[in-house]
Amino acid sequence: MEGGDLQKGLLQLMKSNLETYFQTQQMLQEQGEKMLDMLITQSDSIQAEGKNLLKKWLVNAKKASAEYRKVMEESLKKSEEFFGQGP
Repeated sequence: MEGGDLQKGLLQLMKSNLETYFQTQQMLQEQGEKMLDMLITQSDSIQAEGKNLLKKWLVNAKKASAEYRKVMEESLKKSEEFFGQGP
């Protein structure tokens, strides 16, 4: 296997692993949101201020996850361009 083929193969593997990771992360985040939403709506022991805090935390976690994904995808795109495989 030549050096260029090895680099392309490694980039493809990294891209595939990253996509699988993002899909898993999204699934776990959605399940976590459902659990917290049930906790917030069904629990009488959590005060209104705590409920609002948890809701804000969910929104911020979703934003951070989206920003992380964007940065990782941009980095992968730059790597592909550097090795002559991308757009």
